Amino acid sequence: MTGSDGDGATAGPDADPFSVLGNETRLRIVDALYEQTVAADSRDGCSYSRLKGAAGVRDNGNFNYHLDVLRDRFVEKADEGYRLSFAGFEIAKSLRAGAWQGHEPREPVEIEASSPLVDGRPLYASYEESLVRVHAADEEPVFQIAVRPSGAAYRDLHDLADVMSAQLVTAVERAQRGVCPYCHAPPERSVERSPGEEPRHRFVADCPECGPLFEVPVGAAVARHPAVVSFYWARGVDVRKRRLWNLDVYGGHAVEKHGERTRLRIDRDRAALTLVLDEDGQVVDSTVEDVETAQRRQ
Repeated sequence: MTGSDGDGATAGPDADPFSVLGNETRLRIVDALYEQTVAADSRDGCSYSRLKGAAGVRDNGNFNYHLDVLRDRFVEKADEGYRLSFAGFEIAKSLRAGAWQGHEPREPVEIEASSPLVDGRPLYASYEESLVRVHAADEEPVFQIAVRPSGAAYRDLHDLADVMSAQLVTAVERAQRGVCPYCHAPPERSVERSPGEEPRHRFVADCPECGPLFEVPVGAAVARHPAVVSFYWARGVDVRKRRLWNLDVYGGHAVEKHGERTRLRIDRDRAALTLVLDEDGQVVDSTVEDVETAQRRQ
């Protein structure tokens, strides 16, 4: 059974969560429970009287009404009172993190004097509208990902570039494992060739729930694959200490499309690693040989 409150919010499992939370009293209740959870470092629960006082609500009827609207979806009854559900904790954490607060944009800063990602040209990072963007001078971003203003406030653009690289690695790895990094639904993955005078091959992931997740150079789809990690490790490079865009896995010359499969070659120290990717961007074969042999095969 569902019902509608004075704000037009509907209680029950089918309610719009943002409508349910579109009330100052309910937000105070959620925030008070979050503070109690963090302070106590436990999920034992907060007593009725303590929660009511922390939320700043004097009228019992009013408090009971709003608490009841939050029940089941965002607030759970515990042995010692009330506590946040998983969904309630995640939303409260996002609100505390200042996910939607404003911030000043930051002008581009050079983060790499030369990067294979843009054919050896300098690489820049900028921050605007909660997006960290990595790009060549006066060009569209090659990589971009959201970083909340609360996390960006304590970092300069060089540090934000490190954060961005780590987030991209995690997002790509999750998508490669068939997990949306946001809602955990299985995303659709593909390798596509972008149009233009210098066509590039892109690894694309789309979630049926969240929509487009990302579109990155196909090299980013294999940058942490065991074959790539071991190839670099044998030649004195620990890829875990490199930003995602500082590996020789980019460039149209290194990628070829063969029917539904894609072949990508990495050259280093006169050796060549050739990877074969299926239509979903998964590595299905890898070969290490000398560069001359690899060139003859092409």
